[in-house]
Amino acid sequence: MHTIYGILVSNNHKETTIMRTTLNIPESILTEGLKVTHLKTKTELITTAVLELIRKYKLSNLKKFKGAVDLKINLDKLRNRP
Repeated sequence: MHTIYGILVSNNHKETTIMRTTLNIPESILTEGLKVTHLKTKTELITTAVLELIRKYKLSNLKKFKGAVDLKINLDKLRNRP
């Protein structure tokens, strides 16, 4: 296990909140993550991983609405097609 003492940055596109935390993560996971992503720091790696996990879950939740919403949009008119 590898203990990280660092800063996690969460950016909600309006403000940045910084949280100092300690994590116990196997060093092999961190090493492989840095290698495959070409990120420079462990903080960047963890921040990227958390943001990607959030994105994945949001997309998964959005898929639940497929076919459930009728927007009544005329795509031909919207795209200025005759």
